[in-house]
Amino acid sequence: MLTIACCRIINTVMSDIRAGVQSHWGASGLSVLLKNFPDCASWTSTEKAHYIDIDQQAACLIGFDQEYLQLSRGRYNGWFKTILLGSEIGLFFESFDQVLDQWGACPKDQHGFIFLMEGSPDILLNGNPFDPDCIMYTAPGSGFDCNSGPGTKFGVISVSTEAFELFLAASQQNENWDNTLMPPSQLIRSAIRAQTLRQMTRQGLQLADEASAPSPAGGALAGFETSLISLLISFVLSAKDSGSFENRRQASIRNRAAFQARAFVHEMGATNVSVVDLVHYLGTSRRKLEYDFRNHFGIGPAEYIRVIKLNEFRSALLHESNHDRSIGDIAAGLGIWHLSRLAQYYQIQFGELPSQTRCL
Repeated sequence: MLTIACCRIINTVMSDIRAGVQSHWGASGLSVLLKNFPDCASWTSTEKAHYIDIDQQAACLIGFDQEYLQLSRGRYNGWFKTILLGSEIGLFFESFDQVLDQWGACPKDQHGFIFLMEGSPDILLNGNPFDPDCIMYTAPGSGFDCNSGPGTKFGVISVSTEAFELFLAASQQNENWDNTLMPPSQLIRSAIRAQTLRQMTRQGLQLADEASAPSPAGGALAGFETSLISLLISFVLSAKDSGSFENRRQASIRNRAAFQARAFVHEMGATNVSVVDLVHYLGTSRRKLEYDFRNHFGIGPAEYIRVIKLNEFRSALLHESNHDRSIGDIAAGLGIWHLSRLAQYYQIQFGELPSQTRCL
């Protein structure tokens, strides 16, 4: 029943949006639009990889300046797939087996959409509950913050500002559409729309595979890109739920202390910050700081600081520039001097000794 509803939405939305595009651009509307992006039907790039290095996987979301922090214990395993459709659209999919603290920002020349694939557990996104029935729109330059558990399956779509705003202007019958009217972020809570988007991305995956074959499906790929951008614009324009905005704002206020504390720890360096420093910096009580951290990150501030140290140490071990340095030298460079205690905590956190990580 949901699939039938999704198909109806796709057909209705495409008809309405394309009608607007046609009336704005004339009888050859689609060809005129595609002429602005000549590579949209000519090439596609697909990459898929498995990762044990959390920093390498974070960097796969091109241009988003992501940073990942492993909060749970055990060996990290992640998977990431990238599909670039022309130079205008990026489709990104990832999953992992640990609890992660993730943050980044949408590139200033792209509009972003974050959603969850089927079977994914719920997460916290910008401090709010986020489930597979949700889509988050992020405007160019807007930041985002996720707390995600094992088995999370992300989908992210990026669309160039040029393509997005050209289609947006056409659908609004106004070529000079003011993009400042767009919200910095917008939560779209709709099971049907989220399912529709997942169906569309599956079509994109199939078309990308076909485009990589000897007989490329260029025309179908261009049609898919047009449909996808139009669908995303329809989602943004129809999501006017002011109540959702208020909920996001309140959640942001509730988690502000945890975000500020995290930023302070990363700025100063985990080896130079204590819980007492955080209490003084935020002007709060230790009890409230403990509550805020456990509410958002699932662990207390002292453990969070220790986890940052361990993640920084692991990243340094895996970095190619440190291959000729000893483990003790790398630890000393990060201000860590108790190597036996370090090895103990490291094995608890990552399921292996530092020497085993060096062999990866």
